[in-house]
Amino acid sequence: MSNHPETDDGRQTVREFEKWLPHLMVPKGICPLPMIVMDGPDHFLMIKLELNDPQAYRAFLSVIRRSETRAAMFGLDRLGDPDLQRIEMPDLLSVVLYERSESKIHLLQDRPVEDIKDRFRYGIISYHYSPRVIRPVNWENVFWRLELQGEMSRYLRSEEKMTRRISDLQRLYGPRLRKFGS
Repeated sequence: MSNHPETDDGRQTVREFEKWLPHLMVPKGICPLPMIVMDGPDHFLMIKLELNDPQAYRAFLSVIRRSETRAAMFGLDRLGDPDLQRIEMPDLLSVVLYERSESKIHLLQDRPVEDIKDRFRYGIISYHYSPRVIRPVNWENVFWRLELQGEMSRYLRSEEKMTRRISDLQRLYGPRLRKFGS
């Protein structure tokens, strides 16, 4: 399986993300964390995430579960080790791209028809504030691809456990259990 964007929506989302990124660069890094969502043909939402990393992952997973989301991408500002991780500069933005399969846009009982893990692509954007340098997404870095795949798997498992607990409570308590927030 390729780690490069496979759909036109995914490639277009990456282009929009890369165009927007320079506007978020400040001396201390990329701030706030960027997320872009394609929710219609040529329609993008740019979202500034003033969240910590775990909250940003949860926000991203919430967005991609919406049926109108065709593609989405978010980044986490990090420091890397150029020698150990085979990166050009220590400043980097790790990025996760989600692409909804163009042939399977419909959902089956709130779950994608195919395994959602197959719809993610992982990369990094190396940057430096001064002198100003921002590289295009590097989808080939094995260290960061494996690191991000592991993080995403942990968040997906955590979400699955929470969904199972809620389902168990609803089954046990039925109509007596009110939905959260109602």
